[in-house]
Order: sequence, then C-alpha cells, then structure tokens
Amino acid sequence: MSSALGFFVSIVAEGPGVYIREAVMRLEIQPLRNEEVDLFNKADEAAFNVHARYFPDGIVPGAAEDDRGEYDLKKIMDDPKYTVLSIKDHGRFVGGAIVEETGKNSREIEIFFLVVEYQSKGIGKEALALVENYFPDTKVFRLITPSNVVRNTVFYVNKCGYRIVKVVDYDRETNMADYVFEKRIRRKSK
Repeated sequence: MSSALGFFVSIVAEGPGVYIREAVMRLEIQPLRNEEVDLFNKADEAAFNVHARYFPDGIVPGAAEDDRGEYDLKKIMDDPKYTVLSIKDHGRFVGGAIVEETGKNSREIEIFFLVVEYQSKGIGKEALALVENYFPDTKVFRLITPSNVVRNTVFYVNKCGYRIVKVVDYDRETNMADYVFEKRIRRKSK
C-alpha cells in the first residue's frame, strides 16, 4: 500500500534581492524496504539530534548511540504489531515513521521524523497526514514527545489537531517530562 499527496511549497531566500521559488512536492508513503534500514536509522538520529540543545548535556533521550541497542529496526519490521513507513518526495527518502497497533482502532506513532533538510519547510503536517491516512480503520492516534521541545508541542497541537491528554515521566530535578498526545479521527462513512 502506498499513498501520495502533492502540493506547492514556497521557499524564500535572502540575498541581494528576495527570491521566491515554487517547488512541487510529491510526498508519498510506503512500507520501509530492507535496503532503507541504515538510511532510516541515520536520518532518524540526525533529525532527533536537532533538538539536542534543549536537553541537559546536549543528549536527546533515546537518540544517543548507546540507547540504540534496544532499537533494532529489523526486529521491529518483523513484528506484526508495528508498521515502519518511509516518506518520500519524488522517490527521495525524506522521513519515516514507526507506528504500533495498540488496540482494535488505536495506534501509537512511536517515531515520526523528517530528514533535517526537509524540516521547517511546511511539509510536516502533510507528511503526518499521510501516516494517519495509511491506517484508515484507526480512530485514535497517540504519540509522546518531550515537554522541553516546545516546537513539537506547537506542531502537534496547533497544526495537526492533537491534544495533550497526560504528562508522564515528570522529573522534579530537571523540570522535564513527556507529553502524551492524542488525536481522534472522525472518518466519513462509506
């Protein structure tokens, strides 16, 4: 199963004058192929490390090399409760997602990311919509993100329609926690 979404993105560059370039993005989503595993892992790590400045010692929990032992993507791909997705623009890998089936009509988006060069270009909302639409029978999506990366909270709440339903793993010493987000999908009846 593969689905696609096309749209325009305006990119503004500074210089002697201001230049606006219209670029046609053609995002598509499909199951991750075995030959893309290394690319997925490297892009995922780089995408999450963009936020390292928000964490003590500059280390994003779970994204450090030492934390990757429990994160064996090939094993996850073989587990039927998980779906590992590749997000592409004109066939070029630009992001990914790992989605876990958590109930009859519910899923948790364990990982969602865009390659660093594709972040802040206005495509995240559309990429996340592709992930959500990949699972037409799902009525509830959940995801977790650190409270100290406000940019993520703004994205999920203001742009994508998620709401915070719980705060977990609160650390009084660092004043950090994780937000659990939820989005209920109302699908049109056929």
